[in-house]
Amino acid sequence: MNNASRDIADKLVNLTSSSSVLKFTLGSNLFVGRQPTNPENCVTIVDRPSWPMNINLDGSCDFDYASIQVNVRNLSYNAAATMAQAIIELLHGANNFKINATDYFVCMCVSGPSLLEWDQNNRAILICDFDIQRRR
Repeated sequence: MNNASRDIADKLVNLTSSSSVLKFTLGSNLFVGRQPTNPENCVTIVDRPSWPMNINLDGSCDFDYASIQVNVRNLSYNAAATMAQAIIELLHGANNFKINATDYFVCMCVSGPSLLEWDQNNRAILICDFDIQRRR
């Protein structure tokens, strides 16, 4: 099973593949795990600590509570906020979908968009956090 950050990145690529306004390409303007120095304007998804896995009475673990943080970096604060809100609209409430052979039950935005910082190159980094429920 992939990290939730990778699966959700793939979902964003799939959701925006036919859009002329909002389009994500992994490794170009969308990254997983680590935000690169360039490009100036990009989105990075990282995994965050979350609730422990569900343990069944027989000791098996088949239900996972994951959490991700979406970092939106842009030279313009307003553009970053607009992008973060667009991502929230795409992901919040998404339910009953399969990505990379993993069943996802729900994706919920639990905070954001919020300013994390202005980086050393004067770019705004806004974050939004999502809690996810999925089957292992």
